[in-house]
Amino acid sequence: METDAQLPEAVLEACPVGLVVADAHGRVTAANAAARALLGEAAAPGASLEALAGPPLREIPRQGALVRARATGRWLLRHETDVAGGGRAWWLLALDPPARGGPALWDVWALCAFDPRTGLPGERALRLAMGPQLARCARYRDPLCVAVLEARAPDGDEEAQTRLLRAAAQTVRGLLRWADLVGVSDAGEVLAVLPETAEADAGALVRRMCAEVRAAVGGEAALRVGLAAWQAGDSPERLIGRARAALAPCPEAAGGAEGV
Repeated sequence: METDAQLPEAVLEACPVGLVVADAHGRVTAANAAARALLGEAAAPGASLEALAGPPLREIPRQGALVRARATGRWLLRHETDVAGGGRAWWLLALDPPARGGPALWDVWALCAFDPRTGLPGERALRLAMGPQLARCARYRDPLCVAVLEARAPDGDEEAQTRLLRAAAQTVRGLLRWADLVGVSDAGEVLAVLPETAEADAGALVRRMCAEVRAAVGGEAALRVGLAAWQAGDSPERLIGRARAALAPCPEAAGGAEGV
């Protein structure tokens, strides 16, 4: 039987939440099994605490910070506390995509409001950011368009699909102006919000978008694009929904047809 002194260590080792403890110099002194699984072999005694994960991508009120483990690539919710002697402790919770994680992670995932595959805002965050833009449209009758780009890997491989999405998102982001908004839906579509852009101008941009994404990802990926212009009474959900409903093969992928 374990002694009273051994019991706390055994409990922490078996704890499903990752725990890493570092001294006042930021060097790891201990890491439990869950932390080693999340951070990899890098979480060894003597390692630099700051080298274990990238800088916070998002601070979540009352929850901690969203970080990515450098060695394993896992997305983690990190809560940091002080310990005796000037050291620090990291409490770590894995934030795998909801399709893989348990239902308890859904609320935390929603708080993050960004797409973990690309680092861009998720659809929820994008809809929130669209609110002021649509209010301006309603007040001043300014034009605004939304484009939805879907890129699918030919073999359906998950890793290939993630690489494809990252390349498509990066390409689209590089084509947009500072005032434009870009995000990624849970389904892996790239969403572009184009304020003060008439439908004809947005169509020209979408055709360029298709051509440059095709050049970036290669010829085997299936590309579809949809475009919708703001109408009076539109909500963010309705406008994105109309653009999604308009999805059709990219013009360049359809032999140059003027489908957009």
